Amino acid sequence: MSEVKGQKLKRLYLLYQDVPITSKQLKQLNISSSLVCKYVESGWLEKISKSVYKFPKKQISFEGIIHVLQKVLRVNAHPGAKSSLSYQNIIHYLKENNSFYIYGQRLPKWTFKTDFNFINIRTHKWNDNKFLYNPGTKPYEFYVARREIAIIQMIEQIGRYETFNETAKIFELLQDLNPDLVNKGLKIANKKAKRIFLFFTEYFNMPWEKDIKNIIKNRNSVIVVDKGGKYIKDYNLIIPEDFGV
Repeated sequence: MSEVKGQKLKRLYLLYQDVPITSKQLKQLNISSSLVCKYVESGWLEKISKSVYKFPKKQISFEGIIHVLQKVLRVNAHPGAKSSLSYQNIIHYLKENNSFYIYGQRLPKWTFKTDFNFINIRTHKWNDNKFLYNPGTKPYEFYVARREIAIIQMIEQIGRYETFNETAKIFELLQDLNPDLVNKGLKIANKKAKRIFLFFTEYFNMPWEKDIKNIIKNRNSVIVVDKGGKYIKDYNLIIPEDFGV
């Protein structure tokens, strides 16, 4: 191996071992496509897809994938709902489940070739920087939804990916939410999330309740969470019969 090629290989191995490596990064290291092929043949790189690689015998992490998406490929996407709350000591979802909620743009095809099950919820309304933060659990940057936004996202998924009762149990744990951020999040939440969030806030007598704006403009239409459930008149909600029992 020439001295130049050896130097390039050393620079390559300075990258984080749990983070996928893209063709864009390899190009920035002046590693040509032909040299990449040789690295793959020699076992120094392992191919995930046409333009994404990993270090052999190294497990890429969920955080590493998010870092590459956000900071290298500039994909407008972030972990939300349960996947975000796991970083905030609310639940242990990441340790118990290999499914990850990713909000934003359509994910690249290569992400679905990894060991993770991504639930890609395509929406741009939660991608404002004020709704995201870096948990600081890795030496590189990656951003997830703040807890105020994550719980609203979770409520929006009731009846699809989440249940009313489990979401309520998690909601009750959120005693220290930032009312200002909650109000900004509720402003763009769907009608169901607005109403259920306010119902939970009153039901659990949250300490920040007085600072939350009542942004429900029309309560005439009933929202049915459970067809065979009980009716909550003040919120025009039909919720599971066993809630609160």
